[in-house]
Amino acid sequence: MAVVILALTPVGEATAEFFYHRFQLFNNCEPMYLVVEGGLSSDPDAARIGLTEESIQATVESRLRSARLYSSDRYDSSFLYVNVTVVRTAFNIELEYHKEVLDLASGRTNRAATWSIGTTGIQSSGASYILSSISRLMDEFLVEFLRVNEEAC
Repeated sequence: MAVVILALTPVGEATAEFFYHRFQLFNNCEPMYLVVEGGLSSDPDAARIGLTEESIQATVESRLRSARLYSSDRYDSSFLYVNVTVVRTAFNIELEYHKEVLDLASGRTNRAATWSIGTTGIQSSGASYILSSISRLMDEFLVEFLRVNEEAC
């Protein structure tokens, strides 16, 4: 009697990369809600250049809405987290995608960051430069997200 074992593992680097990106971003093209943080409302450096959490919210939300990926329901399983900090003329932007993941050891599910991108820089033209940097990061996120979820979208 012969026993045959089939291993269903990705073959080749491109396939492994695809499965990794699928884990990071696939959510069946379901809309996500948005969390913007940074404490900018009490930050004198952000206030000096006119950067507010509301302007960041509007920038990111409009990009998600145009891709039909925005949800105001905080009970959705996935969300996009944006954190911006400003210190004098320097800034840091972090963008993270969070979704439900299963811990195979415990059998529990919880939200976790599965994809992230960010940038650090120096601005000299005020809030508009930081907002355009956020838009560039959103471009990268949306291209990758829509590529991974292409069949579902």
